[in-house]
Amino acid sequence: MNSVVEYEAAAMMSLRDEDPLASRMLLEGMGVPLDAQDEILAVAAAMPESDTAELSKVIERYYGGTADNQLLR
Repeated sequence: MNSVVEYEAAAMMSLRDEDPLASRMLLEGMGVPLDAQDEILAVAAAMPESDTAELSKVIERYYGGTADNQLLR
């Protein structure tokens, strides 16, 4: 599991109830396509807050786990 994606999943879980727009902006900043953003946010909304590991898997599946590549730019 990619530690960057795990961090992003934890951030998304903390933002999902407090600030849905910030959740979308987080995904936008990661470069996630809009259709994948919708899927990730729908899955995150249905998950219990403590399940960041499962959300990490979902993000990697839709996003391809390339967040660490963006950090290297």
